[in-house]
This record gives sequence, structure tokens and C-alpha cells, in this order.
Amino acid sequence: MKYTIYSLLFALFFFSSCEKAFIESGPDGTKPLEVFDEFSNIYLDKYAMFDFKQVDWIALREAKRKMVTDNTSKEELFEILGDMVLTLRDGHTSLKDLSRDSTKTYDILKGAPENYNIEILVNHLNRIKSTEIIPFMKGTAAYVQIEDNIGYVSISTFNEELPETEIVDMLTNLKDTKGLIIDVRGNTGGDPAAASRLARHLTKTEIKTGFERFKTGPFDFSDSPATNKPAEDGLIYTKPIIILTNGLCYSATTTFIYQTNPIPNVTFIGSRTGGGSGSVANGYLSNGWVYALSVSEFIDNDGLHLDDGFDPDIEVWLDEEVTDTDEVLQRAIDELN
Repeated sequence: MKYTIYSLLFALFFFSSCEKAFIESGPDGTKPLEVFDEFSNIYLDKYAMFDFKQVDWIALREAKRKMVTDNTSKEELFEILGDMVLTLRDGHTSLKDLSRDSTKTYDILKGAPENYNIEILVNHLNRIKSTEIIPFMKGTAAYVQIEDNIGYVSISTFNEELPETEIVDMLTNLKDTKGLIIDVRGNTGGDPAAASRLARHLTKTEIKTGFERFKTGPFDFSDSPATNKPAEDGLIYTKPIIILTNGLCYSATTTFIYQTNPIPNVTFIGSRTGGGSGSVANGYLSNGWVYALSVSEFIDNDGLHLDDGFDPDIEVWLDEEVTDTDEVLQRAIDELN
């Protein structure tokens, strides 16, 4: 089957990020104050980033509880709890009323431009490609060699399985290039294991990447150190690598970023990422609403908390009026040259 660059790269799509716990349902028909207390206590016990987000949950809970009575409507209660969710500024944290198809969650772009346009990217690649595009990861990723002997890899999601064999095949085909561009713009995450599997093929030495701090109780935490260990088998790419980012890089893509950031030959170009550093748990409230929340936070080797985003080494913004040039990609090519 033949693929065009356009058809392959236009397959980019967004998935909810990071691994989530199984949802457990509860009984229906509880009173507004009971639902409010259930919700606020779950967050107090499990949400991991109150300090980083500078949110006094207890004070917020007391203020919002005064707004709830036995006469509070379902719609009014959803808005009250939704406002509490939005206060956390956390794209992993949400409240959903499935019966009304309503969701409260934070905008990870924070109102900024997306800084990514698939049609402009395709137009640019069509001008500079020197080999045919090769799809992998069930068509949600692809790679191609472009002019000046540079490898270009686009990964739209980590939600599909990324087998070791496909990583090795891709890097083997690009091993003679003088540099590699890995484009994860628009990748909102998926399975952190897939991101880690790729990162392991980009370092020859084990590197410390930081630590994940898990919430174990209302005021208790447990730290888990994190490392990026080199792959035991298959090719490891050690030439210059540039990773392209934008505001929709989130969750498992943040995992990929913090695992590759300490590697000396890696440079980041683009715009600030969306973040999403924590592991996620979710479940049902007793009235049927679905909640999700971050139960951990990640702090990198530099002591930076990555949940609100990661700044690239070189900031570049896309000019969407120039439809044949992706300035972010072009800057990466210029850097490698």
C-alpha cells in the first residue's frame, strides 16, 4: 500500500493521556451536600499537587460548601465542583456529567496559539523530502529522510503500541543521517511505557531524570526516583537530536521530554509544552459523575516541576501566513546544519 506524506501525517489525533485506574461505579441518588463532601474529600485524600498549584483546598472547600444546599440543582452543583477543578489548572483533572455530555477541565494551551499546522508541515516536507515516507505505530507515526541528510520522525500519539522492533527498524533506516528531528507537536500523550521505550534508544548511559512523588494520604507522599536506562538490544542513536514541541505536548509526551532532556546531544525547539507530569486515577461519584485527578507529580533533575509545562531551548513560533514553510521545523534543520 502506498502512503502520501499528507495522509500519514494528517492522521494525528488527540487521546486522553497517561495510564488511568479502573473506574468503579457507585449508587445513584445522593443529596447535593453529600456529593459535594464526597468529591472534596476524594480530592483532599488523593490529589498530589495542591502545594505546587498554590491551592488551599480546605479553604476552597469551606467557601464553596456554603454555596450548596438541599435545593441546589444538579446543574448548579456541577458548576460549583467544576470551578474547583478549574482552580487546580491541571489538564489531567476533570469532572464529567455523562448524561449531559458536559466536562470541566483545564485548557492545557492556556489560551496560547497551537504553534502547529499539519498542512503547512506537509507542504514543507513535500519540498524537502529525499525518500518516501515510512509509517509505523499503526500509522500514527511516520519517518522520512529529508534533504541535507537529516532524519525526520513524527509521532502523533503514544496511545498506540510502540514495539521495540519498530523503533529499531526506524533508527536503523536513519542511522546514517547526520542528525535526527523528532516531532512530538500535538502529541497529548497516551502510554508512558511507549514514550520510555523510544527514549531508551537515545542514550548509551543510564541517566537520572528526577523523581515522581505519589500521594499516599491527605498529607503524605512517597518519592520514586526515575532513570532512563539504555536499551539492551538494538541501535541507539547518538548523533545530534532535536525534539520539536508545542503547547499540546502533554502527559506521556512530558515523560518522553524529561527522559531525554538530560541527554547532552538533545535540543528542544518550539514553544512551551502543556505539561501533565502526574499519574492519573479516576472513578465515579455516587450521583454518576466521573472524576479524574493527578495522584502524583514529577520533579526533574533541575528541581523543576513539569506539570505546568516545559520551556524549549530555542523558542520558535509558526507564521501561518507562510503556507509552505514550517518555521519550527526549518529552525531545527538550520541548527543541525
